[in-house]
Amino acid sequence: MNKEWWASEGENLLRAVLGERFKRMRYDAEKAEFETFEVIPGRVTAKVKKGKSKTCYVRLDWEPIVSDVWKEMLVEIKSAVVWQASLLNDTLPESATGLFQKYNVGLWPDSPEEINVYASLEPEKYWSRFAAYTFFHFLREIRSKPEILLLFRGGDLDFAPARTAKKEGAGDSASAKPGLYRRETDANFWSGKKEEFSAILEGFRALKTEPFIEKIAPAPYEIKKRNLREYLVEIYEDSAAILPESAGI
Repeated sequence: MNKEWWASEGENLLRAVLGERFKRMRYDAEKAEFETFEVIPGRVTAKVKKGKSKTCYVRLDWEPIVSDVWKEMLVEIKSAVVWQASLLNDTLPESATGLFQKYNVGLWPDSPEEINVYASLEPEKYWSRFAAYTFFHFLREIRSKPEILLLFRGGDLDFAPARTAKKEGAGDSASAKPGLYRRETDANFWSGKKEEFSAILEGFRALKTEPFIEKIAPAPYEIKKRNLREYLVEIYEDSAAILPESAGI
C-alpha cells in the first residue's frame, strides 16, 4: 500500500473532478498564498489568494461522522497499539480502512459531489480554482499530519500529537481549542516570537556576528521546524552560551 495512501485517496477524488485541469491546478496551488487555513469536524475553511487576485474565502464541507459513532471508533483506536504507534510516526495504519468500513462510514466520500464547495470569488462555479488550491493544501497538510484528516472526519484524538488542537495567533499564542487545527501563517508565527527573536539578535550582535543575523533572518520556515535554540546551535555552535535562559528559548 502507498506510504501516504490516505492522502492519495483524497487526491484521486480531486483528480476525478478536475480532469485535465488536475496537473495545472496542483502546480498553481504551490504558489497560492494562504492567509488562514482551518480544519474542524466536517469543514475546511481558508482565505487564499494567488498573484494579484483578491482574497477568496473558501469552504469545503462534508458531513462528519456522528458523535456517538465516533466515540465508539475512538475506543477501538485508543485500544489498538498499531493506531497509536502509527499516529506517533505520522502515518495511518492500513487497518484504518477496515475500521471505517466496520462502522459503515468513509475515510473519504465515494464521490467528490458529496463535498459541498463554496468560494466567495466564484460562488457559482463548481470546484473553482480557489477551492482546488484549498483541497491541495489540505492534502499537503494531512500527508505529514494524518490526524488532521481524522479531525475532519470525526473529532480530536486526545492521545495524538498536540498540534491537532493547536491554535496560535497574534495575542493568543498560548491558547488551544479542541476540535480545531489552524496552520500558522508567517505573520502570526512572528507575532508570537518577537521577544525570542529579539534576544537572538541581541546575542549575535554582542558577538558582532552580523553575517549570521543575515543568515537566520530570512528563514522563518526553517526556524519553525525546530526549537529556536537548537536551530541556532546548529548554525553556530557557541550560540547557546550567549542566549539567556530567561528568554524562554
